[in-house]
Order: sequence, then C-alpha cells, then structure tokens
Amino acid sequence: MNKKSKLMWAVLAAVAIGWVVFRIVVIASESARVVYNPVRDSDARGAAVEKITVNKKTGVLREPMAVKNNRAFVSCARIGKFRVGQEVVNGQRGGKIISVSDRIDLDSGMCIVKTSGVSDGPVFVESKYIGYFVPVYAVVDNRVMVDDNGTSSFRNVTVVSDDSENAVVSGGLSDGDVVIISQIDEGAKVR
Repeated sequence: MNKKSKLMWAVLAAVAIGWVVFRIVVIASESARVVYNPVRDSDARGAAVEKITVNKKTGVLREPMAVKNNRAFVSCARIGKFRVGQEVVNGQRGGKIISVSDRIDLDSGMCIVKTSGVSDGPVFVESKYIGYFVPVYAVVDNRVMVDDNGTSSFRNVTVVSDDSENAVVSGGLSDGDVVIISQIDEGAKVR
C-alpha cells in the first residue's frame, strides 16, 4: 500500500472511533438525566402528586353524536346515556331528543335517536347533574384514590354517570375531600 492509502485508512479509522466515542458519551448523558418519578423521588415528606379538592356542584356532562335529518345512529352500548327531552347543542341551543330506541336497526347495527330542531352534523347531548365531578381516569372500579392525612388510600364511590372527560360521583366523597389524580400505590405517603 502506498502512503496515501495508509493515510486515508488511518483517517477513516479515527473518524469511526471518534463516532463510537461520541455516541457512547451522548447515550451516557441521556441516561444520566434526571426524570421525575414520584415514587423514586419521594422522601420522608411523601411523593408529590397531583390532587383536586372536590365540592358538590351542579355541572354538565356532554355526550357526542352525529345527526342527519333529525336522526342519529348511536352505539347500543351508549344508548343509556340518552333520554327523551335532553337538550342537543351544536353551537346553538334549541334542539331536543324526542325518542330513543333501544332496538338495533338491522341496516346499521346501531340504535336510533330521533331529535327535533337540530341541524345536521356533530352535536352534543347535555345532561345536568349535581354531584362531585372528578376526571374519569381517576375512577377505577368505582374507587378513587384520596389523600387521607398524607397517605394515599382507596375510597369506594357511587358513579352516577360519565362522559369522555368527567365522572359524576354521588356517594363516597364529601365536600373538601382531596382526590389524587396521579398514579400512585395505595398506602404511599403523599404531599
């Protein structure tokens, strides 16, 4: 081999070795980054968790559906969320549900909800409730995690209804209870 070839191979080897060293340093620095983990980062004061204080209030749950010619096809699993007389909203008020069928339409495989005074397109059916509104993901098997004097504990609750965002709880909670909405084990110290 001549001198140019040897020099070229030496440069290529130096670049390859430099690239490997660079990647090892980058991977090591990424691995050393501090990532927040409430369980690992907890101390004697407890893990920092997200919480909400609940109070009984009046609120609205919204269930979506699509209307065409004052008819909506709804999954029969969701049909229990619709009642005659409920208000239908699509940017303006005024529409109502006039009938709810729990029979399966053989053409669509869905249940039919008939409306009156509703424009075609996506709409929401609103239902008013009085109770404790908690994020739907905080309710698991009719239980919520509460902060009980600095310790996390499950509490059984009665869920009246829910939508894609909130669940309405009627029993098991009191005004001022602190519901933990972070994922944490029961019995863990929290702050």
